[in-house]
Amino acid sequence: MTDELSTLLERAAMRPGRDPRVTPPPAARVRMPLVAVAAGLIAVLVVAGAVAFATRRSGRATPSPTSTAAAEVRTGRDGVSVVLPDGWYRSRVPTAPWLHSPREVLALADAPIADVPHDGANHAACPSEIPEAGVDAARTGGAFVWIGDLSGGATFDPPPERPRSVADAAWRPLCALEGMETRGTTFTEGGRDLIVSVVIRADAPPEVRRQVDELLDSVSVTPG
Repeated sequence: MTDELSTLLERAAMRPGRDPRVTPPPAARVRMPLVAVAAGLIAVLVVAGAVAFATRRSGRATPSPTSTAAAEVRTGRDGVSVVLPDGWYRSRVPTAPWLHSPREVLALADAPIADVPHDGANHAACPSEIPEAGVDAARTGGAFVWIGDLSGGATFDPPPERPRSVADAAWRPLCALEGMETRGTTFTEGGRDLIVSVVIRADAPPEVRRQVDELLDSVSVTPG
């Protein structure tokens, strides 16, 4: 019997692709899956810990794609839109409700704009009708942009077409405000006669001035 068993083992060992294997006892078969599961859990915890550590070192979570993208602000009733730079705000209510011609279309700043009461009073900061709320926002941030619609108002010579770059428009100084620079211009875009007033803090960085020009270069009018 011993010789026959030896012969069978020798033949099994000589068969290609077949290795004699010893079946582990039941206890060993149970321990092997548990060890594999434990190793997998450890690997997951190591990766999670590395991600958490990297996030803490960066000081903030990874921003979503939309958090840095420019957002288009459109006045649905008036059909005038601009691409709003990141960190800029649009007023929730008109900042110059006492004006009818020009009529306010957009009021924008790189700081929140306080709501202006619609009490019939004139809340302008100076004779150029620049809203006090816009000047306050520019003092807090750096700039305020007001866009109004002259269409349908008093008869006047129509303004020129908007130049390719608003920096090349016919700007004129507006009223004097301490610590601020003011300028205004008019142009035609999409058949609409628009007027623009800009207030920039005198010590505003070049980035703010660049944002003002890019914002005005993005003005678009939707017919209808």
